[in-house]
Amino acid sequence: MNVLEDVLPPALLRALGYTLLHSLWQGALIGLAAALLLMVLQRHTAAVRYWVAAGALTCLLALTTATGAWYYTTAPTLTAPHPAQTEAQAAPHAAPVLAEVTSQPTKNPFSNLLQVGAIYAEQHLPLLVTAWLLGMLAMLLRLLASLAYVQRLRHYRVAALPAPWQERLETLTERAGLQHRVQLLASALVPSPMVVGLFRPIILLPLGLATGLPRPQLEMILAHEIAHVLRRDYLFNLLQSVTETIFFYHPAVWYLAAALRTERENCCDDIATHLYGDARLLAQALSAVAELQYTTQHARTRTPRLAMAALGPDGSLLGRVRRLVQHAPAMPTFAEGFAAAVVLIVGAGLVVGSAVFCFGEPSQPAQEPATHTPALAAGQSFGKEWPAGAPRTSQGARDSTDQVAQAAARSAVAAKPAAAGTSATSPDPWAIRQQQLALLKEIQADPKLRASTGQATLVFQGKSLAINGHPQPAAVAARYRRLLHVPHNPATGKVSGVAQIIITDAH
Repeated sequence: MNVLEDVLPPALLRALGYTLLHSLWQGALIGLAAALLLMVLQRHTAAVRYWVAAGALTCLLALTTATGAWYYTTAPTLTAPHPAQTEAQAAPHAAPVLAEVTSQPTKNPFSNLLQVGAIYAEQHLPLLVTAWLLGMLAMLLRLLASLAYVQRLRHYRVAALPAPWQERLETLTERAGLQHRVQLLASALVPSPMVVGLFRPIILLPLGLATGLPRPQLEMILAHEIAHVLRRDYLFNLLQSVTETIFFYHPAVWYLAAALRTERENCCDDIATHLYGDARLLAQALSAVAELQYTTQHARTRTPRLAMAALGPDGSLLGRVRRLVQHAPAMPTFAEGFAAAVVLIVGAGLVVGSAVFCFGEPSQPAQEPATHTPALAAGQSFGKEWPAGAPRTSQGARDSTDQVAQAAARSAVAAKPAAAGTSATSPDPWAIRQQQLALLKEIQADPKLRASTGQATLVFQGKSLAINGHPQPAAVAARYRRLLHVPHNPATGKVSGVAQIIITDAH
């Protein structure tokens, strides 16, 4: 994990990790709403159902993008740059960043469980992001291989059909209102008719199909492929494939992608039927193409996912033929429209409500007592002398870093008033940082506790302590509570709620 943490900025790593986690429930809600809508809209046209699935996929992509941007822009900043720090940045060792402790009282078991889960997720974000990047890399290689294979189909083992067929294709494209020219070729590699290419689309026919089908049926197949070109399905299918590569881990995306491919073929069937002929004729042509495919050497050849094949995705042909034969006009009722509106409103409400619940609270508590920076207890001080061997920086750099530490010390002292008979003298900030650095070195010296270079995460809950996810004995927990001045009950020694400390040594 150290390599990933060194390559990616902490804010970006945190944003990616939480975006992946939140995309699970976001995609589940959007996928469920889309599935209910598609069930309600069974009597509507294929175009309506297609845009419902496409809108759901676009909504998921936009929502996860907004989630990542929100986490990236609200990433906690522990230090602030100062103009006087220019000379200090040239020093071999900068002052360690102040630790951050968040302690909130436990309201109920569910809130406590959420806090523990958030801490666990925060500690394992690098592992999650690494697994996602590896999976996306594998899917990206698969997508690039498919693109290369589609481009190979355009030029390898192809032959031009006789001129009358090209003229007939131009007549069909003019009737469809298509402006640019579409080329018709015969290929020895494709299992079924398909369209490849965006700017120079080519319709590829299997060898022998032009002579194996009656002319009206072949014209209906060409009309179906022209509908793909007219709708620019090759481009939208490419964008859909990129989205599938990003969300390769999400079942809701698999469902929406399958629905898009099925409804895309239904839309082209409707266009071909409306412009060029009879629905039953198209059903007969599709059945004949499938029969020829399974009786030739292409029976086991898989169609590239990026190509717009006439037979569509696997398993969808029978449903398309049944739909063409039993075609009935779309007559949605008022009840269906009302149910669709209810699904949309309830789905949008669930997504918005869940987003408010997850993102509504600020990343840092608003009240001062809820956030404490490790500081000396009231009345204690390490003194003004620098520890032996401590790195010395310029006065301007020390003043700039002291400003942050002094503000945090004042906040901690104000949150925990001094007892009677003691003075509330603010401790020396440089001594606090040296104490933190000493504890950090002690933790990093233990191979079992070392998580990453220059960082340690301590989680206090009750009397227990976990350092970088490893539970510690009670004596170690008590010692670290005392040294880091974690707010706790002096009588029982328990921390109220959950307190997390992150100590970082910035080099």
